[in-house]
Amino acid sequence: MKINRNIFAAKFLVDRLYRSGVREVCISPGSRSTPLVFAFESEKRIKKHVIIDERAAAFFALGLSKSTDKPVALLCTSGTAVAEYYPALIEAFQTRVKLVAVTADRPSYLRNTGENQCINQENIFQNHIKAFFDPGLPEVDISYFEAFNSGMSEVCQTLNFRDPGPVHINFPCIKPFEPGAFTDDADKDAVNEIRKIKFAVTVPKTDTTLDQDLQNSLLNSVRPLIVVGRLKRYDRAAKDILKIAELLNAPVLADITSKLRYTGRIHKNVIFNYDTLLRAGFPERLAAPGLVLHFGGPLNSLILLKYLSGFDCPRFIVNEYGDWTDPSKKSSAVLKMQPGEIVRFLKQNRFEPDPENKIYLQNFRELDQIIDYHNNKLPGRKELNEVNTVNIVLESIPDGSCLMSGNSLAIRDFDNFSIRLDKKIEIYSNRGASGIDGVISTAAGLSEGKKKRVFLVIGDLSFLYDLNSLILLNKEQVRLTIILINNSGGGIFSMLPVSEYSPEFEKYFKTEVRANFRKILKGMDIPYREARTAFELRKMLRGESARSGINVIEVKTSSTESKKIRELLRRHSG
Repeated sequence: MKINRNIFAAKFLVDRLYRSGVREVCISPGSRSTPLVFAFESEKRIKKHVIIDERAAAFFALGLSKSTDKPVALLCTSGTAVAEYYPALIEAFQTRVKLVAVTADRPSYLRNTGENQCINQENIFQNHIKAFFDPGLPEVDISYFEAFNSGMSEVCQTLNFRDPGPVHINFPCIKPFEPGAFTDDADKDAVNEIRKIKFAVTVPKTDTTLDQDLQNSLLNSVRPLIVVGRLKRYDRAAKDILKIAELLNAPVLADITSKLRYTGRIHKNVIFNYDTLLRAGFPERLAAPGLVLHFGGPLNSLILLKYLSGFDCPRFIVNEYGDWTDPSKKSSAVLKMQPGEIVRFLKQNRFEPDPENKIYLQNFRELDQIIDYHNNKLPGRKELNEVNTVNIVLESIPDGSCLMSGNSLAIRDFDNFSIRLDKKIEIYSNRGASGIDGVISTAAGLSEGKKKRVFLVIGDLSFLYDLNSLILLNKEQVRLTIILINNSGGGIFSMLPVSEYSPEFEKYFKTEVRANFRKILKGMDIPYREARTAFELRKMLRGESARSGINVIEVKTSSTESKKIRELLRRHSG
């Protein structure tokens, strides 16, 4: 039988990806990737997204995978197109998002020869991926495909179970690429033998044994404190963390990305205002914790990290992958386990919390409520400023919404000043590497994965960094409302000590940007509105569910005035 060896091998690759759970692929056009394009096209069970810009495609895939917790594939041609994937892969690596970067390549013997569009793609992402595989140039040989199968099995085992996160598959090939351009007269029986090669990805058993030190610390705990970083979703693990808090009578300092603040009901153990509480001088009114349990990913709050580093009590990191998430390196151990194991242990031992734990929790709650009071009395509560905008968004979007925060000031305002609501809101961010690139693309991917409108709160610099995505992704028919906070750029640096150094601050850090977003978006045919008052913003947001496509609401603010509001809130709370 006549075959094109490139397409035959590409179909073998795509089949393995499908069996490993890949159901969507983001394809950026190119020539060298032609065999892989035809291979993906022939697999009708995988949905295809065609996105011209590789960087936008990678961040879109990042959002897709975040929303579903399933692996999403990327496909591009050779050369600098490959390098465009790097920012999104870094974010995926830091947050264990399952991306599969499939890159077409020229044969290795052409490297450093002056061959056009040829760079060294050999493990190019090695510092920020979990696995790399290159099968070599396709051959019509059973031993080649057995090695190919083994390599794919290793990569996909890592992708899904062994060490979840992004992986890279480099696929070199030489012309011809098209399915009608045959390269070999292959033996039919040999081809059938290749197709029969078994492919398996096994689910490993998880360790359910509690560390002896943790057991002793739990049973003897006095004034336990629970801190929670990024969680992928509100699921069994999140519910178990709250159950542990109830059993221990422990306060929970829940990061805005933890999924524990807006679960549909206000949980009595969850402390919203811990960042302001710690900055406002309240720690001296609290006893030192006797045990710290850290669940989930890293923490956003620098003041919380500093607070925790001041104690020598037992401190355990608990997450399903055994990731170290403590920059201070003061933790006693990191335990690779699910929080449900701690719930079972406490129940089996009929744990009774120390009476002092209830007092410790109550002290946190009272201080939290004091800050709530001052937050509601905040000057400018009825006006538009950066702090108030995030709360208007939380109040106005429908129950059950999906919200994404940009980095820099937006995520800090959500983390530090978000108000208490009995709503269910899923909050996402790109806080793995905290870059300001690809935020719009990621939010669009979330919308595609969730099949619902996503609300994105983003600063003007982040918006400009990913501006092209508005054109490239509009055809994906995503439902995305962007609340654009325009403080003329560089507002985050006004919060740092360097802001006291003028004129260097004005010249190198503030980087004032005066973009006319109304005109820019008009040229892109993207619906635009400006909210000039808090009333207008609330009204616009409450009507968003009925709208379609991508639209932008601009909120113009003063970084100087917003800084004063933050400082005022912390000063009054103290």
